[in-house]
Amino acid sequence: MDSDMKNKVPQLITALMVFVASFFAVSIGAYAQENIVVNGNFSSGELAPWSTFLADWEGVQANFNVADNKVTIENIVTNGAQSWFVQLNQVLSTEQLAKLEVGGWYRLTFDVDAAEERPMTVYFGEDGGGFTALSLSNLTLPQGESSYSIGINVTAKWDNMKLGFELGRSAVATSITNVSLVEYDPNLIVNGNFSTGELAPWSTFLADWEGTQADFTVADNKVTIENIVTNGGQSWFLQLNQILSEAQIAALNVGKAYTLTFDVEAADARPMTVFFGQDGGSFTALSASNLDLPAGPSSHEIKVNVTATFENMKLGFELGRSAVTTSITNVSFVETGDIE
Repeated sequence: MDSDMKNKVPQLITALMVFVASFFAVSIGAYAQENIVVNGNFSSGELAPWSTFLADWEGVQANFNVADNKVTIENIVTNGAQSWFVQLNQVLSTEQLAKLEVGGWYRLTFDVDAAEERPMTVYFGEDGGGFTALSLSNLTLPQGESSYSIGINVTAKWDNMKLGFELGRSAVATSITNVSLVEYDPNLIVNGNFSTGELAPWSTFLADWEGTQADFTVADNKVTIENIVTNGGQSWFLQLNQILSEAQIAALNVGKAYTLTFDVEAADARPMTVFFGQDGGSFTALSASNLDLPAGPSSHEIKVNVTATFENMKLGFELGRSAVTTSITNVSFVETGDIE
């Protein structure tokens, strides 16, 4: 190797390293979740682009002070008649509106610190007009620090929209920070359409001591349970389960309603039980539905109220009462709002 080439090799290696680093930075950035809220942690030291609203004709007063990466609403004077009498709002800009996709799901998260227990309403939707809410959450904040996460389905957009924190029902001083609105996949289930071509992270259970047998075959974006041998004694003798990970359990919001949807295809009419709840222990069910599947394809929807979570949880399809071949796909578990 001549001396010129020796001198060029380190330069080429350095250039290659810069290119690779730049490539990965661009790639990672392309998939990074972008916070639609601007100055959500008030790190600018200023309130802007947040704005305030006070129903001063009702004698309402308040101070909004930004310090230490948070905004504190204090010295509140209110008759408590309406939550909207005191508001901290971020009116969405044209650029922010452009980032919202109709049909998309967004996760609103924020931290608060209340001097005492107090109510607060969180609004996201139309600003003006009919003030149509895409999300309206009436919260009871505990004394001290607390964190919140709210799923929002953007089913419509308007020329004018806002995110608003409404504090008009109480004079208790409250701080807000770390406000984030990020697009996310609302489906709690992983590989619900079996598009990976593999069964994982789904698992199976067979009561083999009862002679139960079955094959679980993944192909064409579905799992087929076939070659079933069962005495039909119990539905749980044959199971397809998704054991929830710690992250999945942490994503469940107690007090919220969820919708479980899935598609099945049965070679003949047959029973199937769908379980969601505790895995192990007393197997406490948050939902247990005994279905009569028709022959052929069918779609199903089950409402699940998450009134509690457990250290170990699962979603299970139980097929032990029949030997009829059955396929399952498009499994989705999505938060839909407060429990009614």
